Amino acid sequence: MQLDKKKLKNTGKFRRKHLMLDLLRTKSKHIIWATAIIFIAGMAFMAAPNLGSRKSAYVGEIFGDKISYNEFYELSKTEYGNFQQQNPDREIDERALAEIRERAWNNLVQRKIFDRAIKKMHIKVTDAEVIEKIKNDPPAYIKEAEIFKTDGKFDKEKYLNAVVTNEPVNMDWLEEQIRASLPYQKLIDEINAQVEVTDDEVKEEFILQNDLADVKTIYFDSKKADKDTVTPTDAEMKEYYEKNKDEKYEKGPSRKYKYVRIALEPSASDKKEAEERANEAYNRAVKGEDFGELAKELSEGPSAPKGGDLGYFAKNKMVKPFSDAAFAMKKGEISKPVETRFGFHVIKVFDKKKNKNGEEEVKASHILIEVKPSEETKEKLQVKAEEFFASAEEDGIDKAAENMKYDVKETSKFLENSQYISGMGKQPALVSFAFENKVGAMPEPVKTEKGDFFISEISFAKGTHIEEFEEVKNRVKSAVSKEKKLAWSEKEAQKFVKDNTPDKYFKVAEKTKLTVNENKGFKGNGSLKGIGKNEDNNKIIFETAVKSWTKPLKGNNGYYIANLISRTKPDMKKFDEEKESIRKTLTSRKENKHYREWYDEQKAEAHIIDNRAKFF
Repeated sequence: MQLDKKKLKNTGKFRRKHLMLDLLRTKSKHIIWATAIIFIAGMAFMAAPNLGSRKSAYVGEIFGDKISYNEFYELSKTEYGNFQQQNPDREIDERALAEIRERAWNNLVQRKIFDRAIKKMHIKVTDAEVIEKIKNDPPAYIKEAEIFKTDGKFDKEKYLNAVVTNEPVNMDWLEEQIRASLPYQKLIDEINAQVEVTDDEVKEEFILQNDLADVKTIYFDSKKADKDTVTPTDAEMKEYYEKNKDEKYEKGPSRKYKYVRIALEPSASDKKEAEERANEAYNRAVKGEDFGELAKELSEGPSAPKGGDLGYFAKNKMVKPFSDAAFAMKKGEISKPVETRFGFHVIKVFDKKKNKNGEEEVKASHILIEVKPSEETKEKLQVKAEEFFASAEEDGIDKAAENMKYDVKETSKFLENSQYISGMGKQPALVSFAFENKVGAMPEPVKTEKGDFFISEISFAKGTHIEEFEEVKNRVKSAVSKEKKLAWSEKEAQKFVKDNTPDKYFKVAEKTKLTVNENKGFKGNGSLKGIGKNEDNNKIIFETAVKSWTKPLKGNNGYYIANLISRTKPDMKKFDEEKESIRKTLTSRKENKHYREWYDEQKAEAHIIDNRAKFF
């Protein structure tokens, strides 16, 4: 079948009503990036809240290109819809929104990086390449479409007939999809082309995977050291600090926030409304409605789908108000609403019995009505947050908190590559804001996944510096303690080897309650049970004669000696059979590693400014 440039250029306009396109159009929209670039995750933005007054502001900057509010907002609306379509059963709560925003920003950065690289590498797509792709390598979503299958397999002739012969208008649509994705595929091909796997690497990997040993270890666990022996003195800690401060305690630029948390709590009217709903459930239950069906209809607890069934439980298995009520009730009785920290419960007791320990157990179901903040309560909280923010911008966070009776807290130091801020959780946008602004600057209020608000102010900024001893004292103590524990473990291992002959090692180890572990089918890149992975030590083990012991070897948390019980060397006759499969695996591994390194370099050059904290 012939495909030519003339036909490619002269195909008609896309007809949305066509059956084949109706089947594929939606799917192709959502996976074109995944088709073009396997590294790009599904892009999902959400429509940004509370941004109406900031239409002239910039959400961020990548390679000097400003991301306007309008650009971000239009994209976010589309991608928010994508997320809903991809996750139809998932509630879009604050946690989901935070996840969507973070994924969205990362993918926006990635697309900008890729577009710049395509331009920089002068990557072009020719008509001939599009024709070749259409003819011989259509996207995966086309190959997987039932309409193009015969006996469950992709039928190339059926596909080409549908796309070109019978309905040439389909070419217009397919050309658009492929022409959009090919530059990204070619970029990835260019990056991957820089990776080479040599024959020696393939052979080395084959040997590593097929050189097997059975190994037993005796472990001298440093945790067994006497506490007084390994507790560091102040002098030891200060000596360690002075020796290591330049290497271990130099910090990059760091920041702190002062912040106020305005918590979302149900109001008195919210509680009253929940209690009224619980009373309504109680009234319906005592009038004879099926309790299980009522629970399915009304309960807000995890047992609702099971009709509120909690099974049998002892008194100490439930919170006290619930247990007190349930165990005071008679079989068949229904309680009036019982308040616990979870909300209001209407309880029905179905049975009582003694368990095998002689304890009384109750079989009960419940209808849980949670006390939740109403939309009105949430709106009032937002007003409070905005009022406090306005006051803090005017007078500073400390004065505003004093006037409005809020507690001010301060975070620990955080670095530019931090994801989490102590007391505030995962806040990458706030981290970016802190390093792009001066002390005293305030980001917009941040709404948490629980509905609380953080109002914050940069309170501390410092460039690269050596942390003071008092700041890192606990870390120094841990480091010195670990060194002393390892020294104790090494001494114990050396004493064990000196005092005993190899033929007595296992017997003495059992008698002295040392840890003995067996590792069958152990590989040179493997991890020893209870010890961990150290390829240098593994090499020593494999170089040891069968039935012989190694010298004491240093593990992460203690020393050990290893006995090479047996060894099965690789069958090199099988190498030719497996080498291409191994080459493919190694190539994929090296390509992924090379891509990550390339991407990190591009990202560092992007000089990314993230202003999301001003908007969310």
